[in-house]
Amino acid sequence: GPELFSAAQDALALASSDRPIIVLEPAVPETPAERTQRLSRGGPVVDKAIEYLKSRLAEDLSLSDVAAYVNCSPFHLSRLFRLQAGDTFVRCFARLRIDAAKALLRSGNYSVKEAGTMVGFADQTYFARVFKRFEGVSPAEYKAVRHG
Repeated sequence: GPELFSAAQDALALASSDRPIIVLEPAVPETPAERTQRLSRGGPVVDKAIEYLKSRLAEDLSLSDVAAYVNCSPFHLSRLFRLQAGDTFVRCFARLRIDAAKALLRSGNYSVKEAGTMVGFADQTYFARVFKRFEGVSPAEYKAVRHG
């Protein structure tokens, strides 16, 4: 399936004549549901990356920045995010920012512009577009419904 093809592409990209790749299979075969459950738990590298992102939501962090922090290659971290977090690095970072913005908007203490800026969106139009993509409503609509 697609996962096997992706693993083969990864192995090919990493392999060389002086660095062969050894692929290990789990000792106990997993059902697709068991594999999904195992991968959804995340791993220490992804967990550390997510905590780093949460502590720096307002910063303009790249995949390379976070990979350096967790001491792995950007390629490997990107792959771990897809496998363990179930989405791309960019979408995970955006989701963390939108979740934080929602909490700020629910508090009623911040305007839409302030909330967007506090979570790293300098461009309010872009913030509104990303927010609506994730939540289905604009930040202003969300704030009006959640806070009144």
